[in-house]
Amino acid sequence: MNLIKKLTPSKHLVKQSLQGHAWMGLFWAGLLYLICLSGTLVVFFPEMERWEQPLEAEYTEMSAPAISQALTAFQQKIDEPIESLYYIYPSEDIPRAHVSANDQEWWLNKAGDLTEAVDAPWTSMMTDLHIYLHLPHTIGIIIVGMLGAMMCGLVISGVLSHPNLFKDAFKMRWGGNKHLEQTDLHNRLSVWSLPFFLVISLTGAYIGLFGVNMTVADYFDESITSEEVISTVFGDDPLIDEAPTVVSIQTIQDDLKEREPQAEFLYLVVQKPGTDGQYVEMAATLPNRLIYSEIYRYHSDGRFIDYQHLSDGDAGRQIAYSSYRIHFGHFGGVFTKIMYVLLGFAMTAITVTGVNMWFNKRKMRNHWYYLWNGYVWTTPMSIALSAMCSMVFGLNPVYTFWISLVILSAVALRYQDENKHKNYLQLLRWLTVGLTVMTVFIHGINFPYEKWYWIFSGSIILLSILPVLNLRLWTYKWATA
Repeated sequence: MNLIKKLTPSKHLVKQSLQGHAWMGLFWAGLLYLICLSGTLVVFFPEMERWEQPLEAEYTEMSAPAISQALTAFQQKIDEPIESLYYIYPSEDIPRAHVSANDQEWWLNKAGDLTEAVDAPWTSMMTDLHIYLHLPHTIGIIIVGMLGAMMCGLVISGVLSHPNLFKDAFKMRWGGNKHLEQTDLHNRLSVWSLPFFLVISLTGAYIGLFGVNMTVADYFDESITSEEVISTVFGDDPLIDEAPTVVSIQTIQDDLKEREPQAEFLYLVVQKPGTDGQYVEMAATLPNRLIYSEIYRYHSDGRFIDYQHLSDGDAGRQIAYSSYRIHFGHFGGVFTKIMYVLLGFAMTAITVTGVNMWFNKRKMRNHWYYLWNGYVWTTPMSIALSAMCSMVFGLNPVYTFWISLVILSAVALRYQDENKHKNYLQLLRWLTVGLTVMTVFIHGINFPYEKWYWIFSGSIILLSILPVLNLRLWTYKWATA
C-alpha cells in the first residue's frame, strides 16, 4: 500500500498535468488528426500502390539474366549519370519487380522488360501527407517529428493526469451524459493502446528528427560531422578502385543464400555504376528480426566485401534500423498490419474525442466547435474524393484533397443549428462511402477483375461504411456531441 501511495501522483501534479495535456492536445489536434488518420491508412501503402496501378504481369520470382537485362535497359534509358541503380525484388505485398534511379521508376515483366512507369499519385499523396504534411520535405519531416515528440508528451501527461486510468480500464458509460461518454471512450482507448501509442510516437519522433540531430551535431560539435555520425550508426561505404565489370547477379545471389539461407532478397543496388568505384549492395530481410534489412556488399564479379552489421552490431544501430518496420507495422505479416490499422484508428479517435471533451465540458457551441466537427468528417471525404479524381479523372490528388478539405470544412459554419449540423456531418459520411464505392468500381472496370483487387477494395469500402452505421465501436459519434 505504501508503494502504491508513493507512486500515486499528487493532486497538484494531476491538475498541472491535466491542464498541460488539454492545452497541448487542443493546440496540435488538427495536425495530429491528419497524421494519425493518414498514418493508419498508409500501413498498407505497398498494397495501395498495387491497388492503384494494377498490372496483369505479376510474379514472385525473376531470373538473374532477366534482372541483368532490366538494369541494362533501364540504364540506357537514362541519359544522365547515375549514383545508385536499384532493382527491387517482387514481394508478397507487391508481386512484381521494378527498377529505379534518378527519380525515375519502371515496372518490369518477368522477362525483365520495362513495361510502364510506376504511377501511383494518390498513394504518394497519402504517404507524403503522413510524412511531410505536403510541405517542403525538410520542413515537413521536422514538423512531423516534433509532433511525434509532442505525442510522447501527451501520453505521459495523460497518464499523470488520470491517477485512476488503469483502475477504470473497463468503465464505459454509453448514452446519457455525452461528456462522460466521450471521456470514457478517450480514456479507455488510451489505456488499452498505451504501449502502441508510446512506440509509434517515439519512432515517429526519431524518424522525423534524425536530420535535425545531424544538423545540431554539425553546428555544436566541431570534432564530428553529420557524415561521421551516420557512418557510426549505419556503417561506412566500402572504398573500391577497380575497373567496372558486368555485375554477376547470379553469383551474388548464390553467395548470399549460402551465407544466410533464410534471407529474403529485398533490393539490389549498383552503386556508382560505370565508374572505378562501382560495387553492389544486396539488402535482405532476416527471419524474426525487426531491422529493415541487413546489407551485404560485393564486388561486381561477386566477390564478397563485407556487411553492415545492422543485424548484429551495436544495440543502438539495431534499434535505429528497426524504427521503420516498428513504426509502420511492416513485420509479422498481414495480421500485424491489421492490428496496426485498428490501433491507428484508436489513436485517431483519441485525438478527436479529446477535443470533443474540451468543448462538451464547457458546453461551447461556437464557430470553432462547428468548424472542428466539419474538419473531422471532411478529411476522410476529401481523401476519398482525391482518390476518385486521381484514379478516374487524372487530377492532382494533393490539390483536390486540400481544396475540398478547406471549403467543405468551412461550409460546416453555415449549419450551426444542431439538427442541421448533424445532418451535414451525416452527409459527409455518406459522400465518403459513395465516392469510395464509385472509385473502386470505375477504376476496377479498366483492369482485370483479379481476386486480390476486390478483396482489398471490399476492405476499403467496409472502413468507409462503418461510421455511417454509428456502431458503438471506436466510430461511435466521433464528432457529434
